[in-house]
Amino acid sequence: MTYHYKTLGLASVAALAVGALLTASAGTATAATMASGSVGGFGWTATLGNKSFDFTPPRAPDEIDPAMGNAGPFTGALTNTRVSPWSEQANSSAHDRAGSDTTNPYYAVIPNNPDSDSPDSVNSVSYNVTNNSFRFLWGSVDIYNDVWFNGDENLKFSGADLGTEFGIVKGGPNTANGNLNFNAVVTFFGDDNALTKVTLASTSNAFEHVVTPIPLPASALLLLGGLGGLGGLSALRRRKRAA
Repeated sequence: MTYHYKTLGLASVAALAVGALLTASAGTATAATMASGSVGGFGWTATLGNKSFDFTPPRAPDEIDPAMGNAGPFTGALTNTRVSPWSEQANSSAHDRAGSDTTNPYYAVIPNNPDSDSPDSVNSVSYNVTNNSFRFLWGSVDIYNDVWFNGDENLKFSGADLGTEFGIVKGGPNTANGNLNFNAVVTFFGDDNALTKVTLASTSNAFEHVVTPIPLPASALLLLGGLGGLGGLSALRRRKRAA
């Protein structure tokens, strides 16, 4: 990975600050639990684990590959197919899904005919990006999970890339595939290039994820606050008239 040592734009600074805050909230920050870098003009930060991800109802994909059909939301697990990104397990390299989280919803990319050696089996879901950054919980990271930027499947960041950053690679003592403890909170953001769309793709089971909902712009929050205040004043007047 190529790391930045240059003046960053506002979006980059904000995303890096978010990553730092997430790591701090999860415990003492160390090089082993947080990483950052860039790929193809897009920056990224990642924090290991799922404890620093503030759960909210997950955002639904804007596009779902028609060949796949159902992307969720799911809860719990389906043996050898998907597992909740909220789950952790001591025997993390096994495919035993016992004890998986069965409450919190998530989405997943699940090919109809999973074959990690065949690019023809890839399926995907896509999310439009409106604020130049995209934050999500990446569950049980696999090397055949890919993140495409702006709809370009040749411009991507893979689960293998993320595993390399943290020393979790296929065939090693902490193998990526099937490792239920290899979860990460990842933020991608536009740096040299503007980020307008993120596609999550997989050639095998599965790419489990939870995407942060699109935040309301400040103007909308002010409007809602104003409407709430007007509603309160109206109720107060009605009570006074009734008295």
